[in-house]
Amino acid sequence: HRDLHSFPTRRSSDLNRVLLVPILVTRAHLDALAGDLDGARRALATARGYVGDLHIDLADAAVMETSGFVESLSGAHPRAEARYRGAVAVLHAAGQARSAQALEADIARELFDQGETASAAAALDRLEADQERLTPRAAITVAALRGRIASRRGHHEQAIQHARRAGDLCRGTDDLCLAGNVLFDLAVVTHAAGRPAQAAIIGTSAMERFAAKGATLLADGEIGRASCRERV
Repeated sequence: HRDLHSFPTRRSSDLNRVLLVPILVTRAHLDALAGDLDGARRALATARGYVGDLHIDLADAAVMETSGFVESLSGAHPRAEARYRGAVAVLHAAGQARSAQALEADIARELFDQGETASAAAALDRLEADQERLTPRAAITVAALRGRIASRRGHHEQAIQHARRAGDLCRGTDDLCLAGNVLFDLAVVTHAAGRPAQAAIIGTSAMERFAAKGATLLADGEIGRASCRERV
């Protein structure tokens, strides 16, 4: 009898934890943007515990994705790559392959930031094999990263073309972090092409986008690479 009476209570507790997971993920994302990486990790650890108890695969993917974002901001790119790969695996297993595209582009970015340029380019090739089905965010990230790869290889005019295409694809977005990241990439490749004054103007525009979002970690210091996502 005691088990039967306690069932509604257990069910209510599980529901509360289900509702808390997206709140904790959002908190972690905002904490990370504000520079509180330890706070973000604590929120994610709590969310991870709830998800593990409840066995909710898509929530698990969201926690791993945000964990990847936090680790990328901290400069721990191998850990970020591993978290993103975990999220992609969960999404593919759940039949959400298209939803995983932006994360696969993020993995390519993490490879690039580890100096693995050829692997990053190969990852983009795989994504672009079915370019017509790319999500808008994935297409923007791919174009911007193509620019960075071309710049690293010394193909500066091509790099600027890719970066500008990313900007064109991003035009009209209300995602200030995404817009800031695209502008930052354009500033980097413009500077590498020998146009420092123009790069400085573009870089200032990127900082303004980050500051407007409250992304002080991105706006005030060394800009870590991460594909920012709107959570609120």
